[in-house]
Amino acid sequence: MWLFPHLTYFTILVLLVILASMLFIDSMVSQLLLTLLITAVVIVCYFAFARRRLDPTYEPAASTIAKD
Repeated sequence: MWLFPHLTYFTILVLLVILASMLFIDSMVSQLLLTLLITAVVIVCYFAFARRRLDPTYEPAASTIAKD
């Protein structure tokens, strides 16, 4: 990829600047906060399910799909 890794860092910086600027635009604040809330919920759910999956005593339930 061209300019690796500097272009990646620049892109992340631009995204963070755009998100920060959304805090100062009154019509965008609610959208930003709801997006951050949904992101937090998804991350919490991921770690909740990952913890259960990484538990050595965890066994997934048997599949109910009939095998031919």
